Amino acid sequence: RITAENPLNNFTPTSGLISELHFRSLPNVWGYFSLKTKSSIHDYADSQFGHIFASGATRDEARKSMVLALSQLEIRGEIRTTIEFLSSILENKEYKMGKFHTTWLEKQMDKNNIVRVPSHLTPEKIVLLGAVATGHRQLSEMNDKLMGDLEHGRNIHKGRYTDNLVKCPVELIYKNVKYRILIEKTSEGSLTLRYMNWKADVILRGLSDNGLLVSLDGRSHVLYAEWNAAEQLVLSVDGHTVVFEQEYDPSNIKAVMPGKLVKILISSGQHVNKGDPFAEIEVMKMYMPLIVPESGIIDIIAQEGSILQIGQQIATLQLDDPSQVKKANKYEKSFPKMSEPEKSSVRVDRKFAQSKERVECMLDGFIAFTDIDHNYVRENVDLMMNALRDPALPLDEFNSALEPLHGRIDEDLYKKFKEKVQIYTDKLQTYRFRWEKPETFPSDVILGHIEAHKQRLQPSEVGTFEVVIDPIKQVCNRHKRGTHHYAVQVISDLLETFSIRESRFVDKDENVVIQQLRREAPNNLQNVAVIVRSHFQLKHREKVIMELLNIVDSIFHNRMYEFISELNHILEIMTYLTDIKYGKIHLKCREILASIDVSSESQRKMEIENMLKSHPSILQRSSYLGLPKQPSTLTTQRSSDTYSRSPSSMKSPSSDLTHKRRNRDLFNDDGLLHAIPDLLEILPKYMLSENQNVACNAVELWIRSVFAAPFYFVDKRSMNVKWLIDESTQCSFSFTTVNPKDVKKDKSIKTHSSAMHPKKDKKGFFGFFASLHSMKQNFKDIIDQFPPKESLPVHAIILGFSDKNVEKFEEREFTISMEKFFAPYRQQLVSCGISFISVFVPSASSSAPHLFTFRYMLDFREDPMTRHIMPPLVTMLEMDRLKMGFQIQWMPTENRRIHVFEAKPMKKKLFTRNWDGKRLFARVPVAQMVKPTTMVEDIITNYNRFGGPEFALMEATHVLESIISGDGANNSNKYRYNHILLACFFDVDFSGNDSDFTQQFDFDDVQQVKKWKKRVFKYIEGRINHDYTLFAKQLKRLHVTHIEIRFQIRMQHKTRDFPPYVFRAFLDEPGNGVVNIHLYLEKTSSEDGSVKLIDPGYGKTLGRLHNTDAFAEHIVEHNLMAQRITAKNLQTTYVYDWPLLFEKALQQMWYDYKARQKGVVQPATFNVGVGTRIPSIELISSKNQSQALVEETKQQTDDNGDLPFEDNLIQFDEYILDSKNNNKLIKVERAPGQNKVAMVVWKVTMKTPQFPSGRSIIIASNDIANNLGTFSLAEDKLYNEACNWAQKEGLPFIYLSANSGARIGLSQELMNKFKIAWAHEHHEEKESALKKSKEAEFEPQYLYLDEETYAELPKDEINKVCNVEKLEVGGKTRYRIKDIIGHYGIGVENLSGSGLIAGATSRASFNTFTLSYVTGRSVGIGAYLVRLGQRIIQKTDSPILLTGYVALNNLLGKSVYISNQQIGGANDIMMPNGVSHYQVDDDIEGAHQILKWLSYIPSKQGEAYPIEKNLLSLHDPIDRDVMYQIESDKYDPRCLIAGDEKPIIINNKTNSKTNKNDQDTKVDEDEDEDGDEIK
Repeated sequence: RITAENPLNNFTPTSGLISELHFRSLPNVWGYFSLKTKSSIHDYADSQFGHIFASGATRDEARKSMVLALSQLEIRGEIRTTIEFLSSILENKEYKMGKFHTTWLEKQMDKNNIVRVPSHLTPEKIVLLGAVATGHRQLSEMNDKLMGDLEHGRNIHKGRYTDNLVKCPVELIYKNVKYRILIEKTSEGSLTLRYMNWKADVILRGLSDNGLLVSLDGRSHVLYAEWNAAEQLVLSVDGHTVVFEQEYDPSNIKAVMPGKLVKILISSGQHVNKGDPFAEIEVMKMYMPLIVPESGIIDIIAQEGSILQIGQQIATLQLDDPSQVKKANKYEKSFPKMSEPEKSSVRVDRKFAQSKERVECMLDGFIAFTDIDHNYVRENVDLMMNALRDPALPLDEFNSALEPLHGRIDEDLYKKFKEKVQIYTDKLQTYRFRWEKPETFPSDVILGHIEAHKQRLQPSEVGTFEVVIDPIKQVCNRHKRGTHHYAVQVISDLLETFSIRESRFVDKDENVVIQQLRREAPNNLQNVAVIVRSHFQLKHREKVIMELLNIVDSIFHNRMYEFISELNHILEIMTYLTDIKYGKIHLKCREILASIDVSSESQRKMEIENMLKSHPSILQRSSYLGLPKQPSTLTTQRSSDTYSRSPSSMKSPSSDLTHKRRNRDLFNDDGLLHAIPDLLEILPKYMLSENQNVACNAVELWIRSVFAAPFYFVDKRSMNVKWLIDESTQCSFSFTTVNPKDVKKDKSIKTHSSAMHPKKDKKGFFGFFASLHSMKQNFKDIIDQFPPKESLPVHAIILGFSDKNVEKFEEREFTISMEKFFAPYRQQLVSCGISFISVFVPSASSSAPHLFTFRYMLDFREDPMTRHIMPPLVTMLEMDRLKMGFQIQWMPTENRRIHVFEAKPMKKKLFTRNWDGKRLFARVPVAQMVKPTTMVEDIITNYNRFGGPEFALMEATHVLESIISGDGANNSNKYRYNHILLACFFDVDFSGNDSDFTQQFDFDDVQQVKKWKKRVFKYIEGRINHDYTLFAKQLKRLHVTHIEIRFQIRMQHKTRDFPPYVFRAFLDEPGNGVVNIHLYLEKTSSEDGSVKLIDPGYGKTLGRLHNTDAFAEHIVEHNLMAQRITAKNLQTTYVYDWPLLFEKALQQMWYDYKARQKGVVQPATFNVGVGTRIPSIELISSKNQSQALVEETKQQTDDNGDLPFEDNLIQFDEYILDSKNNNKLIKVERAPGQNKVAMVVWKVTMKTPQFPSGRSIIIASNDIANNLGTFSLAEDKLYNEACNWAQKEGLPFIYLSANSGARIGLSQELMNKFKIAWAHEHHEEKESALKKSKEAEFEPQYLYLDEETYAELPKDEINKVCNVEKLEVGGKTRYRIKDIIGHYGIGVENLSGSGLIAGATSRASFNTFTLSYVTGRSVGIGAYLVRLGQRIIQKTDSPILLTGYVALNNLLGKSVYISNQQIGGANDIMMPNGVSHYQVDDDIEGAHQILKWLSYIPSKQGEAYPIEKNLLSLHDPIDRDVMYQIESDKYDPRCLIAGDEKPIIINNKTNSKTNKNDQDTKVDEDEDEDGDEIK
């Protein structure tokens, strides 16, 4: 009898759908069933639904037939059956012998006997297969949800889908053991199972009957998984059913079978004992009791007569003994090691195909656990690269393509192929040295045979032959240029795929892009889902790209120029991924492209090693020059080798000038050593060398590069070296803070340092040891070398040691241990006058070492402010300036060359609603990276070579991005007004330059030297502008508003050195979109000896920092800081920054006008098909040439003075309402930001190319930093007067719109005083019921004031602010607020003003020229004014709204709109529908387009158009040939009229950037969500 009963649950009846029922009749077996596939067993039906009969000559034969029939019977679905239990009985030994009875049968009902599985299905493997089924289900459901959202156009919530589309945790309980396994989807048909450090790969394929064919550990399994209503997994593994358990929780009593609750035996709140029945349920014509699992107080939830489903809660139980809730035991072991799911092929082509597919899948988003499995990405990329490098790859690919063609192509041709391939096979080597060139596959020969054979065919046979031979040709073409070229092509294709996919999301709202993709491909949403999934997994995919870029980096560093040319293009394109989420990729690409101008790391190491070996050591030089020989402790065996060189074999400095110059640059230079940028990182690797020369020279160079001019000067003759082979290299030396040359010239000279420390000579000690233990052992001997009684702390000790486990170095633990170590020596250190002790540990890579400084001032405890900063660099990086006005905290960074500090103002102040003044200061020492002679060439030719400042700026932005993006959106606006300081010490050497300029340069002529310095100034200014342009987007996104660069430049010529001159460059972008660059000389004041910033006067006006202190503290609060931040948060420009934007735009118009007269045509752009317009490499070059012409025009026009660029180019006169004169407009002169009204009106007078003598316009602009730019009566009246004034004068009227609609406000007197009465305070008798619903518990009832607050408010009728009702609640007096009485100007009266200005704008559009520019969101009446102005320029991220998307979604009751861009954005709505006429990306472009539009408009209404005035002055005969040809879809119609031969191309800007306006705004400001009012 086949019954629907669960043998694992006391044979309780089950019901539900039967998804499959399949019975196979046998000769001796027959049966019948009352149900079939896709039918159901009703809750009230009999549990038996089938009979099977078996017969045989003997009882045992019949039994065997029955066992076979049961094994082939397949029943799956929501029900459970007794099939396996019956099979286990029939196979039982005692049953076979006939020794069974009813008591014996009851014993067989033990769960272990009911389900028996094969031995290879261990509990661990069963759990893993269950995890595969569960994970596959969860991931499929998430993918279905995503597809559903895409099909219905719903909002795609990134947080819901990120990682969850490709990974999920699975928790299963089997045999009372709980397993938690992580599932990662690695492709459409594979998973990876992870548990702690264990992992196993799985391949799964779907079956037509909803089953899964799973390959695990080299075996295949057929899985069928079902989940009942209680979400309990019932798994069929190869025909064996396994049921996974759920944790035993008797406090929640749930239905274990479906049925009808017919009777409740006890009432809620009654105490019950374990085993008591509390209700009865009807199941399949039977009444069954429901038993209490444990003792406690019961609370019945279900009602009598209700229909119960499995897992539905019936009652809760407050247990007498809470410990009865038993948790399953956690699995503590490790899963056994699993083999590959399927046997892997030994063929290289298949290995490559599999590994490449895996990398492609990772880039498709099938990657999630890179934070746990750090080597996962590298392992897979290495597998692909190893296969690509294997010379057998083309051979295997060719054989795979050739074998199927045997018999389909000519036999002779086939034999020729085999012959050529055999020759290649014979030459193959299994192992090759790296420097050997791999054997080239004979692609050209094979292709030649194909072409020759094709020539012999009949024309009718060629087509068929081409189709058949195509696989061979594809393989040959792939490997035609060699294996390495194919590898480069594969990498390039992978990078290009990533760039194409991600370029759509650059600087755009993700949801907007997704909706655009959905509209573009409505019939291919599966591909859209792939793009969405891959983009959401960017954090992990970035690591794949970085791994590929590391390979590209090695190609560039090894100067493989034949491959570099192929990779340049894709790297250029990838630099356009400028969004912060692509920060690492962008900077890596820029770094790789720039590395071609910098020597590789291997080259630098080789250069250093050769120089250290060839140059005589300190000991040898002292012996050779006849100086007293320095003591040295040497191993005898090595000393003979070291001194084997005779002095006569050494080159004399006077005998070889070139040798002298080379050595002078590296060893005889008083300044910093510039030849190699990472010198300090490389040198420690040689300090324990067995070669004395190498070790001693490494120490000497290290000391002199750290204690370098201009802050320190080392006495070379004082160096005393001690070298112990393989143990340590030590050196004592003397140094001073005053240049000895200056002392000789002027013995009366006094510096700040010498005034502090009259004793100029200071002792220093440097030692590098083989281990920390060795360093500590020598420490006592080290400090004993210093004088015992020193009055001032002036001496320095720097110690280093090698650590093999430096990658696991713990900085905090080390500093604590060293502080404890120094503690017993503190008294002696103070007595010896030790100023600081620095301890450093070189990094395993070429990154900066770990460095810790323990200072006298801190009682020889570590100074965290100077961690990883060499003590001499503290002065160079101006660390003291940071402590002025700020509380400073050091921030750890991956790049220890970049020093970043978090600064918080000492005076606590909330500058804006969400910003407390925190900012980041980055300090960066800059390596020159360019030879001194090359730098002279660059300055003369004005060439922007990749150099130290650009590299430093690149690294600084990288570090700041990692800090700001480290905490997601929480840090994005945490830091504002960030600052970067670059400290540069450069040399320029004229000795090796033979240009006309240097030949004619007189170094004794003071005027020529001054001209040279001016030329350097101009070059530096242009270079700063160039470098800032490269990183402008990143710097703006990182809120870097100030960059300060200190240059100290020394001029050298042959044997003559000039005194260095110092100047500073300041780059400011205070938030108004305009970059200001000013350069100042540093000069010592004769009055007080302080260093002042002096503007040399190269510009037309002096800079704002002229004659100020060079080391002044950083400004805590900049002018208009709060207003600019507020405006920037709302994606617009502060109102009082518009005059500067218009001035810059007008200057650019003049430059363009002059450049156009010279025939400069702006280059076009091309669309690479990825949604972003990226210039090609050729067009980049063309653009640079055009930009050079524009810059040349700027230079010439500035020098000739033929542009009116004085104070009268453009003038803004502000007007306000005069309350004393009937609210008429009057001119006012006041500082920006003094306005009380959120509307500003200007009359602008400017000189344009069309009106050189001047024209006037009226501008009205919202001030969004003042009450969010809302319109009250004051704003309405000011706007109305300005609009009427423009009509009366006939002047163009420009409206700059950025607002939040009409102002509907709350009385300020009550805003922070009222309280809320909640529902639970007034319904104490129903408190228990209310607690069941949190919403009901916290439902607001009314607003009130307490007695103290109400007493402070005015009560008279004129000044009172509210009407109240007195209440007594809980013994206290409350005043319930009935009415709020607000001031005039914050209520509905503002709507009347809205009607006033709407009418005025409408009239103005008929009587004069009106133009609206939407610079920020325009809401309500603001949107009406824009539309009524007729002509509209709209910024991409600034929507035009009547009602915001949040309010509309609330009205509709569901999330239909995802942003305001869908309602009033330029891209989606306003431009396609013709509402807006021009779209711009930023406000400087917006100002330019306003002026450009005005260039077509008369200066006043009714006057002549500017085009007519130009034409009337020309002699234009009627028979003139029309020479002008239209070359673009947009052109200047004046060219048609004037007949210009040179067209003026207007760039067609499409697919403009869409910034994320809504989310950022919500983070920063309390904006108007409903769109038409501010509450």
